[in-house]
Amino acid sequence: MVKILTTEEQQSLHHRYKQSDLYRQWAPILALLQRKNGEMDATTIWFLAEKQVVRLREEPSYREQEISPIFNELIEDCRTLTAKGSKVIQRSDAEAQRSAITVMCVILTMLMNAVEKGHEEERFDNEPMCMAIMDILAENVYFQQLMNVFFSRNTGYDGKKVIITCSDPMDNNDPMANMDEIAKEEIEQIVNHISQLTSGLKTILKAGHWEHWISVWRDICNNSELITILKQTNRPRGSEWPVNEKMVFNVLGIFIEAFEYKNFVSTANKTLTSKSSGRDYITNHGHKCGNSTELNTQEIHDRVENIVKSKVNS
Repeated sequence: MVKILTTEEQQSLHHRYKQSDLYRQWAPILALLQRKNGEMDATTIWFLAEKQVVRLREEPSYREQEISPIFNELIEDCRTLTAKGSKVIQRSDAEAQRSAITVMCVILTMLMNAVEKGHEEERFDNEPMCMAIMDILAENVYFQQLMNVFFSRNTGYDGKKVIITCSDPMDNNDPMANMDEIAKEEIEQIVNHISQLTSGLKTILKAGHWEHWISVWRDICNNSELITILKQTNRPRGSEWPVNEKMVFNVLGIFIEAFEYKNFVSTANKTLTSKSSGRDYITNHGHKCGNSTELNTQEIHDRVENIVKSKVNS
């Protein structure tokens, strides 16, 4: 199932993406597909593609072997769409496959964009993944047509020749590179909210750990999928927090375990400026813990856990 982004989420993520030459090249093409074919909106398509790129980035070896499973999963997911406040939309096999192919086209151009100008004929690290996509889709007519549209769009709305800056999505050296000032300011606001709401931890954490706690949240906010979860309103009853309180508790549980705090849940819970108890959410943060966790898939839980663990020895 694919959750269609709300208008607010689309606007927020648009500001995270709009400094990317590649996103600006795709956006009008994807918007046209939405108008003519009833395709998902451009930001949702890009968001889905980015999620899969993050998944590929986290694979330590033989990333190309993930391409076929990703495509198959996308087809299955795109059979059902759901939007906030709307009924579930069931789609035909053809519609689901078209959406999956559209996402794969975006992923392919992201991977190809690692090639530096003047080195187009040389082998590059992402080539096996590109070849895996081509192996699946090269003979598909829709794939060919969409890629032709992408490469034939030579002039931008400003009348200037389209220039797409080389960037390797398998590197994550500057996650804020594609964000405009509005997106960067949103991250600062969210991190400041969490800092204020959990400020009581500062007095009970060991030396240097408060800085690690805040650093964890900066990294979380740099990930589009994680910040989208953090901004959702699925919170404990009575919560007045401007962020997803349950997720903050879940991350705190991971933090406590990673930094090896013993018998610390009650102590930490009492310091938080919350009207509800976070004990269950702090303790039950695993992806199989039902309503006690917002980190409800193994992939999401592992991603947050890896962020936290990266701070332990830093």
